[in-house]
Amino acid sequence: MAQLIKLQDYPSRYENDMYYYPSQYVSLKKEQWKRISDTYESDLFQEYRMNILQEEEYSVVAQTEKKGFISSMFERFKKKEIIQEEELKSDPQDQPFYYVREFFLQYNPSSAEALQKSYQRFMFQLQMKWASSLVGQKPMTDAIVKNSSLLRHFLTKLPDNYFVMYRPVFHIGSAPVEAEIIIISPVATWCITCVDGDSDSTFVARKGNFWVNKSLRHEQKIINPMHASHRMGKIVQSIYRNKQIDMPIRHILLARDGYIDYPSPPIDVEIIDKRNVNKWYESLRQLSSPIKFQQLKAAQALLDTCKRTVATDQEEGERVEER
Repeated sequence: MAQLIKLQDYPSRYENDMYYYPSQYVSLKKEQWKRISDTYESDLFQEYRMNILQEEEYSVVAQTEKKGFISSMFERFKKKEIIQEEELKSDPQDQPFYYVREFFLQYNPSSAEALQKSYQRFMFQLQMKWASSLVGQKPMTDAIVKNSSLLRHFLTKLPDNYFVMYRPVFHIGSAPVEAEIIIISPVATWCITCVDGDSDSTFVARKGNFWVNKSLRHEQKIINPMHASHRMGKIVQSIYRNKQIDMPIRHILLARDGYIDYPSPPIDVEIIDKRNVNKWYESLRQLSSPIKFQQLKAAQALLDTCKRTVATDQEEGERVEER
């Protein structure tokens, strides 16, 4: 799962230390998966799941018993495992068994396959937390963003060595500028502009400010997506030039569920639509390179230029005190 390092203009943990959190996330993901899978395979948990969860899963009594049993069960597991004192010490919720306990309070996987899918959903929630709050603060609760299929799409399709910025807001001059999707890999930066429509939509390129979205149900004008693509590319290019970052910048025009009719796109723009999207993702997943210093430097430079306009609880409290 790719790492969400910036979510709109919410405060992100990655902003505070871009050189720490990527490796921390990879380690946490592996360690928690081992603990969760070991717990799931234990005789103690299997007996519990069969005897309690399947009987009265939604009753108040069953939920109370569930919490009590899981808490006592993890106390036994903790005695069998040596836990480093400094592990994730800065955040009480990031203690080793916190996530394991929370996972089984939320999910009741009935098979190994269900366990993996549940864990992916669980890690997505963690990504949202890290990208929308600092340590000790409550994460954002915007249901629209949390339920974004586009955001989940990018995070789940790409591996851990990719960084994703979802609609970041850059501070350029005196005005904020919202970009779309920026993906930073170990070898390149992708500026991705998405066009969405029906499953049978065909986006027909036109000169000027508008394209046409054709489908069986309707035909309508849409704003030329190349304008946003060029603007985003110029922002990234300017930041990299000022920070002396040497990394290729690639432009992607993406239609996940439809088609793009663009016979002669600019030479620096790659067209990805329903016909080749799976092949494109497969080519990205084949990049086995580890996270690189230049990649971290590029991500930090972009984060340093982003605005943070969504108030955190701490900042809101300080404002109240000032009043």
